[in-house]
Amino acid sequence: MLIGNEYVLFKDVQNTIISTHSRTGEGIGFLDAVQQLLVKKSFMTGIASKPDFFHWDLTDMNQLYHLANQIPIYLSEIFHVMPQIQDNYTYLPAIRPIQICLESYFSPNHLTLYDYFTIIYVVQGTCTISFSNTKYSLTVGELCIISPHTPHRVYVEPGNLVVDIMSDPQHFENYFFHLISKENVLSDFFRNSLYRTKQEYLLFHMPLTKDVKGIIQHLFQEFVSGEQFSTEVFHNYLQIFYATIIRSHDTTYTYYEAEKKSSPSTVIPAILNYINNNYRTLSLEALATHFHYNCAYLSNLIKTSTGKTYSDIVTSLKIKEAKSLLCNTSLSVEKISELVGYHSADHFTHSFKLMN
Repeated sequence: MLIGNEYVLFKDVQNTIISTHSRTGEGIGFLDAVQQLLVKKSFMTGIASKPDFFHWDLTDMNQLYHLANQIPIYLSEIFHVMPQIQDNYTYLPAIRPIQICLESYFSPNHLTLYDYFTIIYVVQGTCTISFSNTKYSLTVGELCIISPHTPHRVYVEPGNLVVDIMSDPQHFENYFFHLISKENVLSDFFRNSLYRTKQEYLLFHMPLTKDVKGIIQHLFQEFVSGEQFSTEVFHNYLQIFYATIIRSHDTTYTYYEAEKKSSPSTVIPAILNYINNNYRTLSLEALATHFHYNCAYLSNLIKTSTGKTYSDIVTSLKIKEAKSLLCNTSLSVEKISELVGYHSADHFTHSFKLMN
């Protein structure tokens, strides 16, 4: 009978998965591998030592691999998590409100859905992510953000390192409310996931720079440390991680919706991002030309997808910037109206009054 302080190391689980695959040719889930270790009594008892991720010098990915392998997994913590069948998929509730680990090898050949946001980021080699109707092969620097309850499978073979970051919706909403309130591709994605229960995922390319490795290092460290405010610090670094995604390569992300995979709405985030970066001088005609759409068609697409007209979106962005300039600078109304893209102060004043 477990008394609460039995544990295995992450490497024990990985080795069990590799061994089973070598013997049977089949992948097994993380919980199944832990169950095998329990049956064999291949666990330790007591308080496990915690790996210090600040020993990772950020240049050697093998150091990250060995440190992650030393993360202790307490049996009492995970055995209350019971897999269920939901809509013909395997459903797994979250073990903790926040988690970070390396993705397990040789996942079972079925789709699983979780009740938390998941980030899959390839830091060495490749991985394959399968969804209900499509499959993607990701290489180093490629990243996928998956909303809760989106069925998927992440397949990784030994020698490849894939970071898996999880955060439950409640914690996300508590710590990222100001991000959700902004107009960008991630805020649209998270609003849909939190408030409209859509099944969605986002694909990005974010180069694995030293700064990005540093964020990952701190996420692992806060996850294993268990120190006071470690959850809050974890989310602060995760917020930095999301901000880095947004600013890394504005034009390289692709947005997908499980229900509308082939529809033109898949480009809406790119369109909104382009508007956000160019609204001061942008016209609807120029936007349509840039994305190779008919002007009337694009106008209708924006309205249908966002509930706002092109003009509403641009005006909102201009007024938001104008408010910031009015509060934080001594610039005249005439100068501010010019900076945010109005041709006259009167037009700006009229728009400002309408929006307030």
